[in-house]
Parts: sequence; C-alpha cells; structure tokens
Amino acid sequence: DGDAKIGNADSKAKIIIFSDFECPYCKSFWDSLRKTIEAQKDKAFFVYKHLPLRSIHSQADNAALASVCAMEQEKFWEYGDKLYASQAEWSKQKSTQKFKDYARALKLDTEKFNKCLDEKKYQEQIEASKDEAMGLGISGTPAIFVNDQFSSGVISADDLKALIEEQLAK
Repeated sequence: DGDAKIGNADSKAKIIIFSDFECPYCKSFWDSLRKTIEAQKDKAFFVYKHLPLRSIHSQADNAALASVCAMEQEKFWEYGDKLYASQAEWSKQKSTQKFKDYARALKLDTEKFNKCLDEKKYQEQIEASKDEAMGLGISGTPAIFVNDQFSSGVISADDLKALIEEQLAK
C-alpha cells in the first residue's frame, strides 16, 4: 500500500518497477514505461516503487518524497513526467524549491504539498520500499519485475510489452 499504481488490478500481468527519479537510466526507461502503460493499462497492472540511490544522487530522496506528496493529490504520474523531463534542472539544486515550483505548475494544493514535503511525511514509506528492494537483492535502477521475471536496466516499450503479453498468454 502507498505505492503508485495504475491499470487492471485483476490482471495476470503485474509489473513492479523500482526506480530513482534522479537516475539517468530511469529517465530513459520512463518513456518506455509511460508508452506501455498507455497501451496496456487495461490489460496489466503497474506498481512504481522508490529506490533512491542516495550515495550517488543527492536529490533522490527529495524527488521521491515530492512524488509521493503529489500522489496524495492524485498527480503522481504527471509529477513523475515533470521530474524526469526536468531532471537536469532540479538534480543540481541543494534545496527543495524546484519541487515546490513543479507542484504549483501542476496546480496542486501548494500549501498541502509544501507541508508534506517539508515534514518528509512519507520518508518511512520510501525507506520501506528501499528495504524491500534490498531484500530482493536489488541495488540498481531501474529494476523491473513482470510477475516473477526480472529485468535490470533500461528496456524498450516493445520488450516490456512482449514480457507482459507473455504473462497474459499463460
């Protein structure tokens, strides 16, 4: 619970993604993911989990927190689009101001969003997601499960669709 989800929850194809908004490989994969979600959301179920790689990405935690604060207002996917599109801009910052600017641009309730971000309301949830990934032996992003099939790194929308179709055919 508490993860971003989209699609058909009753599907035989469940896709779980562990990702980091500051990871350049995750940024490349996001386009494949979004295309696949658009084409397959009636057939498959997608879950986005956070794995901020703090040791190499200084804003990964803040980006994850901001996205969950946006999810609180039902704007996770749109906020994720903005984070990846603007990755070069906010990843060089030391503050959370850009994240707040994006919330305003997406017409979120900025008072609620800013409080959520400033208080790190969902830090425990992000830690739980990270712990889950570590328990599965995952140390890099993106990490993708299509049911029990694991893929590490960027995969194309066509390859992701093929993995989903394979699971649906079972």
